[in-house]
Amino acid sequence: MTSPIAVTGTGMTRFGKQPNETVASLAAFAASAALVDAGLASSDIDVVVFANSTQGAMDGQHGIRGQLALAGLDLGIVPVINVENACCSSTTALHVATAYVRSGMARHVLVVGSEVMTQASPDAILAAFEGSWDVAHREEGIARLAEWGKGITVPADAVELASRTVFMDIYASFARDHMARFGSTAEQFAAVSSKNHMHSVHNPNAQFQKPFTVDEILGSKQVIWPLTVPMCSPVSDGAAAAVVSTLANAASNSDIGKPAVAAPATAYLVLSGGTLNYTGGAASIDRGFTLSTATSTINIANPVTLTMGGATSLGAFTLTVTGAG
Repeated sequence: MTSPIAVTGTGMTRFGKQPNETVASLAAFAASAALVDAGLASSDIDVVVFANSTQGAMDGQHGIRGQLALAGLDLGIVPVINVENACCSSTTALHVATAYVRSGMARHVLVVGSEVMTQASPDAILAAFEGSWDVAHREEGIARLAEWGKGITVPADAVELASRTVFMDIYASFARDHMARFGSTAEQFAAVSSKNHMHSVHNPNAQFQKPFTVDEILGSKQVIWPLTVPMCSPVSDGAAAAVVSTLANAASNSDIGKPAVAAPATAYLVLSGGTLNYTGGAASIDRGFTLSTATSTINIANPVTLTMGGATSLGAFTLTVTGAG
C-alpha cells in the first residue's frame, strides 16, 4: 500500500554565470531553502537524492558528488544516492525520491540538483555535452539525425555556429522533423520562444530577464537552422531542491493542506494566422496590437503571442479563433 505524498518544500538559487560559487555552495543554498520551506530540520531527512550531470567531466569529481556537496548540512548518517542522467538527472532524482516515500521506506527525502557549467573552458563544456550521447557511434548518430525532417529544405542563406554542442544539432533535427510532420514553421517556434522570454521578465531567478518579439528572435544569430540563439538554452550555474514527504509527516508549519492563495492570472496563446475575436479585460499582443475591454476583431497574418491579464486578474472573457494554428 502506497502512502499519500507531497512536495512539502522547495528552494532555488538564481541561474546564470556565478564565478564565485561551487556545486557545493549552490546545492547547500537550495537545500537549506527547501528545508526551511518544508518546516523541517536537516536531521528530519531520511534519504538524500543528489543530481548532477557535468561535474565529473568538468572537475574530475566522478563519485560521491552528493556526499561532498551537502557535507555542511549536518544531515547525519543517511543514504545519499547520486544520479547522473543527462538533462533529466533531477527529474530522475525526483522519481527516486517519490518511490522511496510512496513505499514507506522514508518519511522525508531531500532532492537536490546542482550544476556549475560556466567556469570551465569552452572545450571542456563541449566535451561534457558530448558525453551525454553515444560517443562510440557518433557518425552513425549524425547520419540518423540527418534523416529527421528529410523533406524540409534548409534555406540557402542559413548559417551554422561553428562552436556549438551536439545537442543543438539534435534539437534542430527534432524541429525539422516537426516541420515535416505537422507543417510547423520557424515563425511558430519563435513565437513559443517569445512567450517563454515573457515569463523570464517576471522571474528573479531566470538567467536572462529580457523580452523578445518574434521578429527579434528570428533576426538573432543563427545556431543551426531553424534555431537562433534566443531559442536555445545557455550553459548556466545554479541549483534547485525539493523535499518529498508523506502527508502524514508533513510539518504543521508547511503550506501543505492550507488554502491556496490566488495569484495574478496570465494566459498565453500562440497564433499563426486567422481571425481573433476577443471580449474581456485589457490585453496586448507582442506585435503592437491592443485589445480593449469591448469586443475586438483582429486579422492576424503572422505568428504572434497573445498575452492576457498580466498583473491584474483576468476576470471573465471569451476568445474565439478561426483559421489559426
